[in-house]
Amino acid sequence: MTRENGRRIFTGLCIIILLFVAITAVASAATAEDAQLAKIQDAIKENSTAQKIVTNIEFNASDLSFHTFENYDLVKLKGCQHKRSVGEPALPMKSIYLVIPPTAQITGISVVSSKDREIEGEYTILPAQPPVPTSSLTYQNETRFVAQKASVYSSSDSYPEDIFRYTGEGNLRGYKIVSLVLFPIQYVPVEKKLVFYTNITLCINYTTTPEAWSKDATAASRNSRFTSIVKKTVSNPDSVDTYQNFVRSTGAHDDVKYVIITNDGMKAAFQPLVDWKTKKGVPAKVVTVSSIEANYSGNDTQEKISNFIKYAITTWNTEWILLGGDTDVVPCRGAYGYVNGSAASSNSGADEWADDNIPADLYYSCLDGNWNDDDDSIYGEVNDSVDLYPDVFVGRAPVNTIAEAQTFVNKTLRYEKNPPMDYELDMLFLAEKLWNDPLTWGGETKNIIDMDSIPSKYDPITKKYQKYGNVNATIAINEMNAGPHIVNHVGHGNTGCFGVGSSGIYRSDADNLENFPKNFILYTISCYSNAFDSNSLSEHFMNNPDGGCVAYIGNSRYGFFSPGEPGEGPSDLYDKEFFNSLFTDNLYHLGETVADSKVAYISLSQQDGNGMRWLQYAINLLGDPELPIWTETPQNFTIHKPSEITANTTQEIIIPVLNGTEPVQNATVCIMNGDDDIYDVSATDSSGNVSFLVSPSVGVLNVTVTKHNFIPNESSILVAISEAIFDTGKPFDPYPSIPGMHNGTITPNQTINVSKMYTYPCTGTGGHTEYVAFYNATTGDEIANGTWNGYKGDWHNITIHNVTGAPYVTLLEEHEYNYTIITGSYPQIYHRLTLPTANGWINCTKFRDANGGVHYDWIPAIRLWDE
Repeated sequence: MTRENGRRIFTGLCIIILLFVAITAVASAATAEDAQLAKIQDAIKENSTAQKIVTNIEFNASDLSFHTFENYDLVKLKGCQHKRSVGEPALPMKSIYLVIPPTAQITGISVVSSKDREIEGEYTILPAQPPVPTSSLTYQNETRFVAQKASVYSSSDSYPEDIFRYTGEGNLRGYKIVSLVLFPIQYVPVEKKLVFYTNITLCINYTTTPEAWSKDATAASRNSRFTSIVKKTVSNPDSVDTYQNFVRSTGAHDDVKYVIITNDGMKAAFQPLVDWKTKKGVPAKVVTVSSIEANYSGNDTQEKISNFIKYAITTWNTEWILLGGDTDVVPCRGAYGYVNGSAASSNSGADEWADDNIPADLYYSCLDGNWNDDDDSIYGEVNDSVDLYPDVFVGRAPVNTIAEAQTFVNKTLRYEKNPPMDYELDMLFLAEKLWNDPLTWGGETKNIIDMDSIPSKYDPITKKYQKYGNVNATIAINEMNAGPHIVNHVGHGNTGCFGVGSSGIYRSDADNLENFPKNFILYTISCYSNAFDSNSLSEHFMNNPDGGCVAYIGNSRYGFFSPGEPGEGPSDLYDKEFFNSLFTDNLYHLGETVADSKVAYISLSQQDGNGMRWLQYAINLLGDPELPIWTETPQNFTIHKPSEITANTTQEIIIPVLNGTEPVQNATVCIMNGDDDIYDVSATDSSGNVSFLVSPSVGVLNVTVTKHNFIPNESSILVAISEAIFDTGKPFDPYPSIPGMHNGTITPNQTINVSKMYTYPCTGTGGHTEYVAFYNATTGDEIANGTWNGYKGDWHNITIHNVTGAPYVTLLEEHEYNYTIITGSYPQIYHRLTLPTANGWINCTKFRDANGGVHYDWIPAIRLWDE
């Protein structure tokens, strides 16, 4: 790609050229996927000239704030981070993401127009300071202030020279995304002048290659979960559906949304988790490392697993990967990171931090690009072609034994299926002092997160801060034993401990917690406490069967903060973004919450030095990536369904889902039986209803209903060979109801003898039938009838006589019969033109109500049977 140097101002505006035009689908033999792909390719060929995308970004002066730090000026702009080139002016910058066509090749990026104004006054802008690890207090008393870089601060040129920087491209589950960084404030050092851009319009020029737009791409994008992340990330969300890549899938029946990778010895221990995921509508399976090693190519086990996951995405549409074992079961990939501490105090011993073996399960999530493009022994370097955008959500169960695997599964299932109902809105903040000079309290960072990112329903958050003098190991342990739902920690740490003031929480403390079943989710910015390639503190929190964590998010190597700037350090930003993803963006599945918090900072992670790329690797999730995080006190479903249906017949099942008496929309309902001949997942509509057309074999049909912040509902429907009857069952909503004359047709799917007809009455009424007659649909001859005998005995039933005098009438299989049914009082009514049942079809031809009104979609709820 060529980048235009400087700021080029063009007159006029670039317009967005629509790439994809609607055309009529052709070739009836083609599948829907082939037809859509053909449309896309044809549309691109028709628009193969150079194309453009324009985006406009505005900044408001009311979002500016001015501060002093070490006798320097620091300007902040809401929604921006600070430029972190050490020794150079720390000015606001904002990441911008744009989705572009999958085959787009960028040919230029330029500023089309901008509006700016000088900020009144003179300013000596703070030189950017290096971040510091949250590893220990070794350097807390040392002066680490980095002086101005003379070549910059003596210049009369605007800094930075350009108001935007291109930072790279990548693919998020098939969506191609370009990232930029904007600099809405420029500084003229010699004049001490600030220029504020209130409006910046950028134009991205690109060409496309139609032939490369293929359904054989690495990652499938036909997935609303990833689409949601893209739409909330990019500045052109309206283009997301247009630019979606297209990938062939083998079909819904082959979907395996959730894959657990483990060894042969622990495979059975993970099966209950597989069974639950599948039962609730997330088809799952266990795949062993040994089978992957035997069937997939790669230079080592890690690369073979990565190649298997690519296969799972394209073949099974997999979304979730649980690495079911510690690193000796499922090896991690070590990645390279470097953080610049240059110009720090010469006796600090910490001018820079580098590590070429940061345990990074991100390797199994980000599958495009090449993690070792230069083919050396170091993975994840900037000059490798790592694509940091996720293609699948990954978590790890740090287990080595069957007992530990069982603990992981039991804690996960208890959290998701049967949690305590009194702790979901309980949150605990633990914070200690991070630095002496300048004084930096971790509690101030926590307060920023509380104010900006945590909903008020969590108030009051329990805050145990060294600054408040109310935290030590004993207090922290007591608070964790009380069972908060979320624990957020800021402090120093190492492999076996994290700090809580003058003391710490050690492995043995995590082992001895007794907060089960109130297991918590713990997020910490401490160094090394999640070094799961060693005997880490995080593993002890996770493997405690009597309490501790259900999930641990933390650093496998250093975390980083900024002395004197609470909330602005690299780890602070990721910490805060986790809660933004959860509460603002409503991305509540644990793995997608963690992944989305990283996506926000990919543009700042395309280079070493500032700590952001390091943390892309170091922040890892121990826990089930699909686990839905509770964000409300759980509610309960009320489910209405038939208790029994007929085997071996095609029928529609309607399942209403309520919360009390209110319908629940978008609840996920999964039905399945043990023979695997039925497996279907659907969502309830605005009336709370969901319907399935099934033809089950004898046995049990499991019904599982789930929705965020609802306790899952598990029930079943008996599937049996029924007596020969015709039964509509009761409708979910039988109203409105009124007496009248019903005319229609009945077509049984089996031969039945009928001597009685039962009419389902509306609750509390005397709903009944006063007269019924059946007719041969071909000849029109009456074949049977019956007259109500008044409110005597079993008055909901009416006796039917054959016109020949026989005590019953035979209705033949797959023969159509006309009926006339005259109802009294208030019978239950299906308000539809046709109704499939387990026993055949019943249709409405015409209904005239007692008031003379005529309807064509009223079917009486009845049961025909032989006494």
